[in-house]
Amino acid sequence: MKPQVTIGAGALVIEQEQVLLVQPNYGPARGQWLLPGGYVEVGETPSEGALRELWEETGQVGRVERPLCLRFRRNPADIYWVFVVNRLLQTPLRVLDTELLDARFWPLAEALESDQVRPMTRYILELATSPQRAQLPPLPQEFRNSHEIFCFGNHPAATDWTREAAKAVS
Repeated sequence: MKPQVTIGAGALVIEQEQVLLVQPNYGPARGQWLLPGGYVEVGETPSEGALRELWEETGQVGRVERPLCLRFRRNPADIYWVFVVNRLLQTPLRVLDTELLDARFWPLAEALESDQVRPMTRYILELATSPQRAQLPPLPQEFRNSHEIFCFGNHPAATDWTREAAKAVS
């Protein structure tokens, strides 16, 4: 049997201690908050997919600063890239109402604690805001047997191969 793997990408936008999150109107994440993102389309790179999704979902134009991490999930197999993104224009948010209930900037401290924010999103926010960690924080319990996280760049939890991969993507 030929393996089937999906590839997705998300945009982590943090400004003035606030993080941009979206609230889907469908699927298992309906009504919860997560990073803007989605599937990478045929012919685009993960970073291009993250920027496209940011634009489609929120009307924001961004520039990838660097890859933050890669999340692997098994059953169904999925690879999800997370990129740190800077907004190029300070324009009002526009909500893609065919996919989203809402989009807004959350105070970072509130997003890290809120049960309305998906557990994996809170985990990624913790990674992004705690770069002094020498190792990754433990995954939320419900993900420990099904997910792996790989950090990139200068994060202390990054491995040599992910540091090299970050240079290649940037």
